[in-house]
Amino acid sequence: MISVEQIKAARGLLEWTQDDLADAAILSRPAINNLERRLTKPHQDTMARIQNAFEKEGIEFIDGGLRHRKQIFSVNVFEGENALIQLMEDIVGTLGKNGGEVLVSGVDERQFVRYGQGKLDGYMKEFQEKNIDDKLLLKEGDTYFIEPVEHYRWVSEEIFTQVPYMVYGDKYAIILWDPEIKITLIENQQIAESYRQQFYLHWNTAKIPQI
Repeated sequence: MISVEQIKAARGLLEWTQDDLADAAILSRPAINNLERRLTKPHQDTMARIQNAFEKEGIEFIDGGLRHRKQIFSVNVFEGENALIQLMEDIVGTLGKNGGEVLVSGVDERQFVRYGQGKLDGYMKEFQEKNIDDKLLLKEGDTYFIEPVEHYRWVSEEIFTQVPYMVYGDKYAIILWDPEIKITLIENQQIAESYRQQFYLHWNTAKIPQI
């Protein structure tokens, strides 16, 4: 359960008044005031509402503190034969709790099968179980599908990129297949959102595959 100190710090980071927090958490201002002054012992439901209100605004609570997702910038690199498996595991770890969406641009499923070590069907099943949806952009005319056709859209050769990227949660991944697979994974809300918008710009004008 989050602490009173974290609540005050989160309000400060968002520049929220007690009224702002009360409105966002659907609580009364006196309830927030009494909580912060430690005049009442908070109910678990009250703290859950407060935490949820902050998390909707991008606040992440960590041991002894908090941070804002917009301020996070981290880079990880996966290389070698297990790189794609590491990426799939990260997708499940990132979205597995609440579900979500994986957007993939520049798809050549032959490469995904090549590096998937025979485990892709298992991950697709796990995606389904955890309410993880995916959308994939591939080059017009390519009919090599490993998922239901409705997950795909065709883009023109001019738009199609040979360097695939993925967007999920606050993460953006770039995949280089050759000479050895290398995946650069960036965690930053603003970067992820920028590429998410770019993806949907192409998705909304792409063609439904004809097979």
